[in-house]
Amino acid sequence: MPDYGGSDDHMMWAQLVAKHLKPSFGGFATFCYDPDDLLENPNVREQMNAHKLVIEEWSGARDELFRWIAVADDATPIVKVASGAPRHFIDEILPDAVVIDIGVSMIFPRLDADVVRAVPNDQWDVLVRLQDRERPMRTRRETALMVARAVYGVDPVFVREHGWNKAIREIATSGTAIPPLIACELASEINDDPTGELVTALQDLAVARHLLKSRGKPTTNVTDSAINRRVAREHRTTAYQESSILLGWQNDLTPTDVQRLSFDYAALVADGLPEKTRRACNERFQAWIERTYDQIHSSQNQEVLRIQQIVDVVDSRVGSGRAILLVVDALGLEAWIGLKGEWLGRGVFKSAVEASAFAILPTLTSLSRRALFERRIPPNFDPAEEHSQALERKLWHQRFPEGKYFEVGEIQAIKDAIYQGCQRLAVVDVSWDRRGHALDPEMDSLSHQAAVWGGKQQPAGIVSEALANGYRVFVTADHGQVDGVGIGRPNVGIVPEERSKRVIMFASGTPVDAYAQYGETRYQPITLPRGRSAVFAPYGDSFGDRGTSAFSHGGMTIEEVMIPFVELKA
Repeated sequence: MPDYGGSDDHMMWAQLVAKHLKPSFGGFATFCYDPDDLLENPNVREQMNAHKLVIEEWSGARDELFRWIAVADDATPIVKVASGAPRHFIDEILPDAVVIDIGVSMIFPRLDADVVRAVPNDQWDVLVRLQDRERPMRTRRETALMVARAVYGVDPVFVREHGWNKAIREIATSGTAIPPLIACELASEINDDPTGELVTALQDLAVARHLLKSRGKPTTNVTDSAINRRVAREHRTTAYQESSILLGWQNDLTPTDVQRLSFDYAALVADGLPEKTRRACNERFQAWIERTYDQIHSSQNQEVLRIQQIVDVVDSRVGSGRAILLVVDALGLEAWIGLKGEWLGRGVFKSAVEASAFAILPTLTSLSRRALFERRIPPNFDPAEEHSQALERKLWHQRFPEGKYFEVGEIQAIKDAIYQGCQRLAVVDVSWDRRGHALDPEMDSLSHQAAVWGGKQQPAGIVSEALANGYRVFVTADHGQVDGVGIGRPNVGIVPEERSKRVIMFASGTPVDAYAQYGETRYQPITLPRGRSAVFAPYGDSFGDRGTSAFSHGGMTIEEVMIPFVELKA
């Protein structure tokens, strides 16, 4: 599949945003309405930093505007305006201020905005080049077909003559699915059923792999040596270790016992724990969760680590010192073990103090990672806010007014904050979660792929830089992930996150027991948002297309619920 993306450091589209916002001279604030959250993108923030533009925020409160009445002549603040904030306040208090609307339509005026939003922004440079060759504005269908050809290598003319097989094979092997909007426009152009299996396979890596396997066509060229390594790993754990970990999951375990056992279990999984033993351990873990999980959240034991307390735990441990909290989306304990081995081997850190913590059930990013930054469980979330990285940034600044929040791609800005000695830094990396969803559980393990992923400069370089400058570095996650085989996609409930296939959510008043045939309904955790109920997929299953295997999250396995909370030492 074509790879036309620019480098992370020089994204053309991000440069366009920064140049559009950069004022001719300083001394006044530029207010920016940003409906697509472009200013939250790490590439944009890097470009803003290069242009010495400082991003500030206005909540919409009238009195806050007085802070920008007097701006230093050499200052060029870019003020991001909160959604729904009234523009007439700006006109009233700051009549000479510049107000700019920035969004996808501004960068790509000749392309359909919804199609552009569907394409990952690391491919937007392709769209910039496409647009440069275009004259008339393109319709949604025309834009979608152009993007399908240029970004994903799928030509409708070729498909009409030769069928979908080539496109499905490239998706299965590349790890890059086609966004649903574009896939459906492709299908409509070719007069195929947008809900059919072939078209679904364009949108879902697991379905694409399953479809090729069912036709007897391998999805990747796996060498004999790779297969032999996997078989050897599966047979590495001894019968003694298997029986020992299974015996460890007793009925009378305390939460701290479970935290300790989870690390032992993850180490054995990384070393090839047989599926039968994994299933037995998870059956006992689920029974323990149903008895104990709700009580955990009212426990006064400081050793019982819960995700909503991690920020305060870091703050109390560090005191007046400097700390950086690295949050890696979906980094479960097994993945951490693989990542730890890679970073130790490369000398990123010398030793670690390891513990595990309890994530939020259901183990969804919009619930668990928000709980980390909001520092409370979902029923107590502010109902006026929806989860986003912009909200995480806002919550971090509320907790630490002098602190800074970054996405991992904002390398130069992170280094600047480290050199300036900012006391509380948060860095969020979502790239591991994307990689995990793209993996084939039948061909690879999380621990191995985490080691491969950890070989990148980011975030290893950030960790090294922070340790070298006297920071205490903590690593955690919002949830883990587990492999599962699709049992079908029930046409019920609310799917809060497209890639999370281990839970079905229902709105208030839904008789959840009526859907018990799909999974676990008896237990409804205290951490569910108000008015919601859930059906959890059993261990080994997922709410994906029947027979497809993939890594996902949302449920209550050891792999999903237990997350690392680790301090790295220089």
